[in-house]
Amino acid sequence: LTINNATNPTLGTLASGSTVIYSNTAAQTVLNATYYNLTLGGSGTKSLANTASSTVTNSLTINSGIAFKLNTNNTYTLMLNGTLSGAGTVTGGNTSNLTIGGSGSFGTIIPTSSPLTINNFVINRTGLGNITLGGNVTARTSCNFSNGVLVLNGHTLTLNGALTFPAASTNGTITGSA
Repeated sequence: LTINNATNPTLGTLASGSTVIYSNTAAQTVLNATYYNLTLGGSGTKSLANTASSTVTNSLTINSGIAFKLNTNNTYTLMLNGTLSGAGTVTGGNTSNLTIGGSGSFGTIIPTSSPLTINNFVINRTGLGNITLGGNVTARTSCNFSNGVLVLNGHTLTLNGALTFPAASTNGTITGSA
C-alpha cells in the first residue's frame, strides 16, 4: 500500500508480509499501527500520529532526505522488532519512547540532530544482535538494556536517568566503536 496523500486512509489490521509506503513529497503523518514493513519515502518529515503506540515487526526503511519523528506523547512507544535501513534520520524528543526488540542485526540509528533525545530507551535484542549508533543519543528518563550489543560507533550515549544492564555479559554488551 502506497500512501501519497496528505490525508491518510483508515488502515485496519495489516497482514503479515505487507508493506506500507508513505511517499508524499511534503510532510506526512504516519498512522499509529502495527506494520510488517514500513517504508518512508518522498521528502519532508514523516511524523507518528501521536494517537497510540506503533510497532514495526519486520523492516523499517527510512529513505535518504527523510526525517522520521517519533511520538511526542510519553505514553506512546515505537517498537521496532525487525531491521532498520536507509540513510534517513530519526527525530526524538523529551517525551519520545523507543523500544528495540527482535533478534539479529538491527541497523544504524541516525539522529536528525545530535543528540537524538529519547525519554525511555529499551533494548532487548535477543541473539546478541547489533544496534549501531549513527550519532549521539541521550536517554532522558531511563535506559533498560536486557539483551543485544549496542555499538556506540565512536558516538556518545548519555544516560540521564535510571539504567538497567543485562543480567550477564552473555546477554549483551556496549562497545565503543565498530
